[in-house]
Amino acid sequence: PYTTLFRSGTERKNVMKRETVHRAAHLLAAVACGISFGAMAAVSVPLDGEWTLDYFPQPDDGAVRTLPLKVPFETVKASVPGNCELDLVNAGVLPPPEIGLNVLKLRPYEGYQWLYTKTFEKPKVSEGQRVMLVFEGIDTLADVFLNGEKIGETSNMFIPHAFNVTKRLRDGENKVQVLIRSVMCEAQYMTLGELGWSMGDLLADAEPFRKAGHMGGWDIFPRAFVSGLWRGVSLDVQDPVRIDQTAWIVREMNAEKNWATIMATCRVQAPFRYIGHATIRYGISRGGRTVAERTARLDTYQNIVQLEASGFALWWPKGLGAPALYDATIEIAGEDGALL
Repeated sequence: PYTTLFRSGTERKNVMKRETVHRAAHLLAAVACGISFGAMAAVSVPLDGEWTLDYFPQPDDGAVRTLPLKVPFETVKASVPGNCELDLVNAGVLPPPEIGLNVLKLRPYEGYQWLYTKTFEKPKVSEGQRVMLVFEGIDTLADVFLNGEKIGETSNMFIPHAFNVTKRLRDGENKVQVLIRSVMCEAQYMTLGELGWSMGDLLADAEPFRKAGHMGGWDIFPRAFVSGLWRGVSLDVQDPVRIDQTAWIVREMNAEKNWATIMATCRVQAPFRYIGHATIRYGISRGGRTVAERTARLDTYQNIVQLEASGFALWWPKGLGAPALYDATIEIAGEDGALL
């Protein structure tokens, strides 16, 4: 590739185009490696904004895992998405951590527990629909409550968590609460990991948990072992049949023969009565022209299929050709052909 730097402009462009063809082949279109882990809800009611936040030191004899709280606590206003320690900054309890050595004042709060609380109205739900309480990111160890009843737990800050609350919602006002416990305190009960030095002393406490490693302090980042609802929260009213966690991946490509093998995967959520009695269709098209298509009976909830594509246009980097975007579609239809 370095030789192209010394060619004439026209010659260099032609050489670059030839040398790029195989790399461009892997960028067939948006379907090359476009991955979606979510699906649109019929109605999504955001629960972001102002919450209340109670906080207290985690008891020495074990974390509080039930409600109502039976320990002394303090309360401040909280912002979601957000961070517990920054809520204390906004309330005047802590100074801004980015100034001077103020970040060191966060250390005592690593041993605290935090209780988020929010009230909301039950959304309108039609027959057959379900309501999912969705947390895009909880940092990290938490018990989730709805109207005082525990509905689930979380232990991973990197992934969304969803809880089916269709039968638990009351007409009118409801209350959701998230009780977060200290990762630092819980580390004393975890089995030691590898016998190595990959984490070092200050990072080792985070190793057993799905929590951002940089919070323990890296070479250019101070220690900030924090907690919170760091991504959005919503109530998603979902239709009975839905598709999510879709992925389109180019497995093989022959640019000269204009041929490719593409893998599509998805998860289907639907009542069991549709399994074996519905069809699933995969299609890839551009400008109304289909380059790959496959229809099969819906026999499984987790689906994977391979499609053969030909006669497609390659994606070219800027200046070397047109970027060819394709539409990748998955549809489910009932036995009568109606789109589900």
